[in-house]
This record gives sequence, structure tokens and C-alpha cells, in this order.
Amino acid sequence: MNEFDHTVPTEADVPTAQTVVEPAAEETAVVSAPVEEKSWLHTMYELMGNIAVALLLITVLLGFCFRQVVVDGNSMNDTLNNKDRLLLQTVFYTPEREDIVVIYQEEEPEKPLIKRVIALGGDAVRMNPVTNEVYLKKAGENSWKLLQEPYVNYPLGWGIAWDEDNEIVVPEGHVFVLGDHRNDSRDSRTIGCIKEENVVGGVLWRLLPFGGVR
Repeated sequence: MNEFDHTVPTEADVPTAQTVVEPAAEETAVVSAPVEEKSWLHTMYELMGNIAVALLLITVLLGFCFRQVVVDGNSMNDTLNNKDRLLLQTVFYTPEREDIVVIYQEEEPEKPLIKRVIALGGDAVRMNPVTNEVYLKKAGENSWKLLQEPYVNYPLGWGIAWDEDNEIVVPEGHVFVLGDHRNDSRDSRTIGCIKEENVVGGVLWRLLPFGGVR
């Protein structure tokens, strides 16, 4: 017998490698939810809601940026007549020559005036009561220009403190205004130049009777 007893290991004695078997993933079924069709009544409700919001925004915008005014008197005949209804821009407005504007009177705040801008701050104005002509020298210029005023249907006639040899220089921050009906108008000939801050706004359109203004 040998000194050492050699034994042959059996299959049961040989360690086996461990294996890990992953559990089979469960299949997940994806089911698309049915698309709900909107009824015509629901669509109409949405449309009416959008229209209501749009009308509200337009109303707020018009109320903030624009105003309706009614002409009281004949000082702007025949461009505008008594009781004409006008649309006025009151925000982001800067007076320009020949614009028709509404003016706030500090002395009579309940009686705003509607007139035409003839000259701006720094301009000079001359009037000739004999020829019924109005001359303008714009700020920074040296020459006089005879104004072409097709909207004036009446001679100047009265209330003129200047003639062809005299002039008035409009102060900065003011405007010089006249009514188109020169014989029936309370304007800068009698009340002087108007502060720009007292210009309420400029006329955009005539609503009644409907049409533009020249």
C-alpha cells in the first residue's frame, strides 16, 4: 500500500459554477386612450369665450388710447359741423401742423375747444386781415410761407392782433390754433397760444356722419 491514499473525486464532489437566471420581463401592453371628439356645442362655447375676451381687450384698448367726442358749435364749419361725432387719439399723440385737436381750457374745463393747429413751438405766424391770408415761418427757417388753406371757407374778419408787418412767435411747448370758420371761432387770436399739455388729443376719424377729416 502506498504512503498516501489517492482518491479520485466523484462528480458530486466537484463544485459547480453558480448561474443566475433573470426572471422573464413581464410584457407591458400599451393601449392608446380613445380620442374624445368635441361636440359642436363645446366648440361653440370655446369660440364665444375667445370672442368675448377679444372684445374685452379691444374695449379696454379703445378706452385707454381713444375717446369719442361730439362737436359743439360751428367754429370748424364746414370741415366739421355741430353734433358731429369724432374719434380722438389721446395716447402717444403729438400735435402736428394742420391737425385738428381738442383742447382743454384751464379757465373753462367743462368747455373743451376743437381747433386746427396752425403753428408749433418756435414757429412764427403773420396774418393779413385785408387779404385773409396766414403766413408761417417754421422754427429754424428764415422764409415766410403763405399757407394754402382749402378748408377755410370764411375770411378772417376779426380778432386779429397781427398784420403783414407784425408777427407772433409761438413759445416752446405751445401751439397756435385757429378754427376753420374764422368769423365764428374763439381761438389763439383771442385766448393766445395753447400749452401742448392742454391738447387732449388729435382727431383721427369722423364717426357720424362717417368719413375722414381733411
